[in-house]
Amino acid sequence: MRGRMKDPKRQLQILQQCTSLTACKPEFLLKMGLHACEGEYGNLEVAHVALNACLDMVLSCPCPDYKVVSFVIRKLIGIADTKGEDAEAVGVYKQAHQIIIGMKGGEYPTEEAKWLASTAWNRSGIHVRFNRFHEAEKWMRIGLDLVKLVPSMNRLYGSSMADSLAQVVNVKSTCPAQEQ
Repeated sequence: MRGRMKDPKRQLQILQQCTSLTACKPEFLLKMGLHACEGEYGNLEVAHVALNACLDMVLSCPCPDYKVVSFVIRKLIGIADTKGEDAEAVGVYKQAHQIIIGMKGGEYPTEEAKWLASTAWNRSGIHVRFNRFHEAEKWMRIGLDLVKLVPSMNRLYGSSMADSLAQVVNVKSTCPAQEQ
């Protein structure tokens, strides 16, 4: 893939060929994804495909390594942010939520779950500041849903976050003309 850095289509073909091999391991896909994120000829599309393939492969293992899962989730969020793809970022947060729900308690690294909840909630702040209540509500709901999955955060912040969300929903319903 390094020899094809100037040819993104060929990189994707190589990546697809690798994922179809039985000897392909998640570590290989992770390295490909990380390499595709960097350098002069970095390609976020290739990185996105490689990291998603890595995530799928890790999650299909009988005993998934959730540290790798959380690392890949962070990278996918970073790629979506770099590309300016809010919808893609929302999708990654929702995917993380589904992954955490499908696990036994404590399997997903708690600090990573806290990071997801905090960053989702914090994303709503800029939208509140500029009266984009629909967007703020979306991010607040994602943050609150994630907080509910982290017992220590839910005890500390759950009710105040729910109150803040209710306030935004109330303001949104009374001032729809300010929504942009």
